[in-house]
Amino acid sequence: MSGHQFPRFDESYCNRWRSTGKWLDLTLHQGFDATVAKHPGKVALITPERSYTYAEFKEESDALAAGLLGIGIGKGDIVAVQLPNWLEMCFLQIALSRIGAVIQPTHMVFRERDITNLFRFCETDAVVVPERYKDVDHADMVRGLWPELPGLRKLIVARGEAKGEREHGLAAIVADGRRNLQRLAGVEVAPDDVFYLNFTSGTEGNPKGFLHTHNTLVSLFKVIADGMAKMSSNIVTLACSPMTHSFGHFTTHYCALGGTAMVVLDRYSPTEILKLIDRAKVTSLSGTPAHLFGILRHPDFEAPWRWRREHRRPGH
Repeated sequence: MSGHQFPRFDESYCNRWRSTGKWLDLTLHQGFDATVAKHPGKVALITPERSYTYAEFKEESDALAAGLLGIGIGKGDIVAVQLPNWLEMCFLQIALSRIGAVIQPTHMVFRERDITNLFRFCETDAVVVPERYKDVDHADMVRGLWPELPGLRKLIVARGEAKGEREHGLAAIVADGRRNLQRLAGVEVAPDDVFYLNFTSGTEGNPKGFLHTHNTLVSLFKVIADGMAKMSSNIVTLACSPMTHSFGHFTTHYCALGGTAMVVLDRYSPTEILKLIDRAKVTSLSGTPAHLFGILRHPDFEAPWRWRREHRRPGH
């Protein structure tokens, strides 16, 4: 059980938002489960290699949640996730919500100094990193920080192998959880529980940490997601921003709550994005002005539409 003491809103403040209907008293995983029940066979996640239906999304995230409980990660634990835009990040978002843990997105560019300061300040319990990404050995970097981080209990390695007693491979966690889904029975998570911890960009000062409960985030995103779904039943979203930033992170929430599809691409590449816009029929693109300028000014920007025009059959 976590020793973290998170602040809570007083009851009068909560009642004010509930009485107006602005707070839905819905957790992220509850909203996701409702979407799965409604659209089990609909495509939820799309990568360049394969797609996952909502039912498959739930199967993977449930197994991950059960596996995390099996290694001692549970309610109130802070789990830092330093991953690129991989499927594993999407699965973790739902899995950590389901077991009542708090996700702490950690920017991919952070190295030893940043990670040490951040994890000490937050009293981070566990961290999920790739074994290697873009020629950086993230797992070895964290291993070298163990003496500086006495409160860090677990290192979870994605797309790689564990090497020590306090380490676990993410794939092995999922495999164990798949055999032990009964662990999820009886786990209680409340809409007023904290489930998201991130930091501001610090553009006008030092970055400042902020916390969110399910009610403060999910209630808003559910309304937005439902509005998007009403506009079209075939929305396909692609987020250029990293999922360790709030802007990119919440794209999964819109997908999970609204029943729309999401393209998952691990790094920003205008060439790959243009290919996926055409192949996956992307209808919604989000990113910073720099992201969008890179796409609009790419020499192949007109290629998908030009190809369609050149190959259009007469009368169509």
